[in-house]
Amino acid sequence: MTVMHAQLLRSRPAFVLAVGLATTFEVFLVLCTQSKAIMDVTPWQDDPFHAWISLVVFALPMLLVVTALRAVGPWLPWGRSSDAGRQRDLVKAGLVLTAFVAATALDCWLAAALGEHRSLWDRRTTLLLVALAVMTAALPVVAWLGVRDLARLPRERDADWVGDVLPARLAAWVRRHDSAVFLSASAVAAGAIIGALAHRERWSDPVLTGWALAVELTCYYAFCVLTNAVLGFVDRPARDRRTERAVVLGSLVLQAAVAMHGQLEPVLGFGSPDGVGRLVQVTVGPGLLAFVAALVVLRFRPAGRARPAR
Repeated sequence: MTVMHAQLLRSRPAFVLAVGLATTFEVFLVLCTQSKAIMDVTPWQDDPFHAWISLVVFALPMLLVVTALRAVGPWLPWGRSSDAGRQRDLVKAGLVLTAFVAATALDCWLAAALGEHRSLWDRRTTLLLVALAVMTAALPVVAWLGVRDLARLPRERDADWVGDVLPARLAAWVRRHDSAVFLSASAVAAGAIIGALAHRERWSDPVLTGWALAVELTCYYAFCVLTNAVLGFVDRPARDRRTERAVVLGSLVLQAAVAMHGQLEPVLGFGSPDGVGRLVQVTVGPGLLAFVAALVVLRFRPAGRARPAR
């Protein structure tokens, strides 16, 4: 371990604790979602609770990877951020990781409080709830330390994340093509996730596969845009982003409809309540309506200006 790494561990324990908590929670989520024997005794095995967990189980590792890259960026040949700027970015990343853990823990506790699948609970369920309780108890401490550390650090930034992780020319290209980069990353994630799921579940319906790809693609694009707005991976060039904002809003409504599809299908749409066609109607329909409504509203407002690229 270098002297700089040791200094980071001593000066920003909140970041280290947040990464440790997020990593531990990720192991917990993988166990709950990838082991059928464990998943079958969890209160949160079905939507709407499982929909959020399905997002976080992939989102947490993505955030952990890019955060690790940010941590080592200044020691790369082209790294140019100050120690204070890097530490502020890392503490903010730790707070975002903690927020994801907190939201997911709340999701799990709500399912447990409602007694979902109570007849299937056994000793394994008890152990899961004990582990969840331990991690939940750590959340206020980790969050408080993160807020405290963030308040002590200067607000100025001298480089975005790609400015430290990538050579200058490649970083500049990413900034110019920020939307395409987010879309490409989302497509890779969606293709990998749905490809593995379709293979495991032996899907043969192209409509189902296409729908699932669209849901995952829009979900991770919104994830990229929103987390970038908070953490600043890429200093995005100034341009009209009203359409993108409408896409993000429509995606959020789509994800909510997917989570609640079990409640929507019996009362909305046409065709069999258990059919793929009706699933597409009750999920894609609200997302498209939200997108169109947001686009119309935003078109009557002036285009906002993003922070200029460096």
